[in-house]
Amino acid sequence: MSGPERVRVVLESKLVQRAVIAVIVINAITIGCETSAYLMEQVGGLLHAVDRIALAIFTVEIAARLYAYRRSFFTDPWNWFDAAIVAIALVPASGPTSVLRSLRILRALRLVS
Repeated sequence: MSGPERVRVVLESKLVQRAVIAVIVINAITIGCETSAYLMEQVGGLLHAVDRIALAIFTVEIAARLYAYRRSFFTDPWNWFDAAIVAIALVPASGPTSVLRSLRILRALRLVS
């Protein structure tokens, strides 16, 4: 079994899929909590840390999927969607462009399918 095939097997395992879903849910909750001035005052540092960890996990997941699926990665619309959301989240944002960060919550749409 080649390297990409091994990575594909790991990515398609129930454990990894459930872990990614859990990170998506936790990240959605974190983003929601960041809208509360009270929560940001109390645990803002923790929320930012969880947010950065989730983004790192999503980035590694996208990179692994690109490695495992190569060109066929681009045949799945969900892959395009996930890659775009993660790419937008990686762009430094402040002021009006900080709204783009909240687009990561759209990754929760993946749970619908």
